Amino acid sequence: MKNNIFSLELDFDKFERFLELFEDAVIISDSDGKILIVNSKVETIFQYSTEELLTLSIEDLIPMQKRERHKQHREKYSAKPINREMGQLDKVVGLRKNGEEFPVRISLNPIQTQKGLLIASEIRDISLDFDVQNRLFETEKYASAILEAVPARILVLDKNGSIEVVNRSWRNFYFKNHQYLPKKLNLGTNFIEFIEDVNNPEYLELENMRKGIQQILSGKKKQSTFEYKILLGEIEKWFLVQISKMNKEHGGVILTFIDITSQKQAQTDLLKSYETTLEGWSRAMDLRDKETEGHTQRVTKMTVEIAKKLNIPESEIVHIRRGALLHDMGKLGVPDHILFKPGKLNPEEWKIMKKHPQYAYDMLYPIEYLRSALDIPYSHHEKWDGSGYPQGLKGEEIPLAARIFSVVDVWDALCSDRPYRAGWPKEKVMQYIIDNSGSHFDPKVVDAFIKIIKEIEKGEIDIDIS
Repeated sequence: MKNNIFSLELDFDKFERFLELFEDAVIISDSDGKILIVNSKVETIFQYSTEELLTLSIEDLIPMQKRERHKQHREKYSAKPINREMGQLDKVVGLRKNGEEFPVRISLNPIQTQKGLLIASEIRDISLDFDVQNRLFETEKYASAILEAVPARILVLDKNGSIEVVNRSWRNFYFKNHQYLPKKLNLGTNFIEFIEDVNNPEYLELENMRKGIQQILSGKKKQSTFEYKILLGEIEKWFLVQISKMNKEHGGVILTFIDITSQKQAQTDLLKSYETTLEGWSRAMDLRDKETEGHTQRVTKMTVEIAKKLNIPESEIVHIRRGALLHDMGKLGVPDHILFKPGKLNPEEWKIMKKHPQYAYDMLYPIEYLRSALDIPYSHHEKWDGSGYPQGLKGEEIPLAARIFSVVDVWDALCSDRPYRAGWPKEKVMQYIIDNSGSHFDPKVVDAFIKIIKEIEKGEIDIDIS
């Protein structure tokens, strides 16, 4: 719409249609600031009708306290008009009809006509952008406050693996303990290179961290979590380390170190109490069964040594040891008159006696902590040729832990005195085991057992077999 008091040689209808193509508000004013033409976007952002706008000057769309200064700028611009692109003028503020001030960006373009200079002002309402920026700023401040407040030690690495941000917990930890670390760590230090430069067995777990960081930076993984132990002087510290991807714009990773030392200590204490309880149970069963003093401890030690000889992982040996301690737990379900009978058992009594592996399984399976230790209590009476009980398993169907314990248990039982017979000489027991290799016993286990006995006899392993 045009102001009728100003006439141009331009085709105003076409010019107005042309202005409607702009995404932003456009105002055509003369050198005195009088508004001559506007497009519909001006109505939207300033909330005036076109008719009202054509009665105003450009200064009427600016807050009162800024009008005089704007007038000076307008007069200076009119004297020497040039194109000014969007964004070149900073901190420009508009005024809506309702009195609301709002930030705008403006571009200025002079139009020379036969009747004089016109100025085309392209105006963009950026109040939404400011709101978003303010919200982002507040969010960043909030996130920064949280980062500083959390007890976890946090490092942020850039996309190259260099330390970019650390929080207060990390700074405090580093200040107190930096003398124990193999190298200094500062902002800008490449954390991956720091790990690669460390050549110390105490810090081998750093390799998991390095791989985790590189996998996440390369996009192969989104997150990596693992436990990490470090020695600070004589103090052992455990951390749960989580490595996570930052957003795409950042491209780096965030490392969170949560101190779990107290939890690990509590877990260790709990495991010790469990182990003490298991040993107490095993001694009680030794006493009830009238077996030789220390039977369970001896067979447990020897079983563990054979397991090591067979290169069984330590994580599995833990369960083998527990199973050995509880190997005859099921005998608690056998009546005393059968368990303590001095002579041979009759068929009915044997039928009951052979149930003790099943009794052990039924008693121990509900205890989740002991489920991985059930192989020995349940299967140590199975035989290599399949003639054992309770399941009649054959060969490698029998769990390896049970195959190991079977040899050790027979050795200790035959060497020991019983109420109904004297213990055999060790040479005779050894020959019995060798003769039954491949029928009662796993030949591979028998070979390992013989080596262990020789090492015990040489004093290389401390187990009493006298």
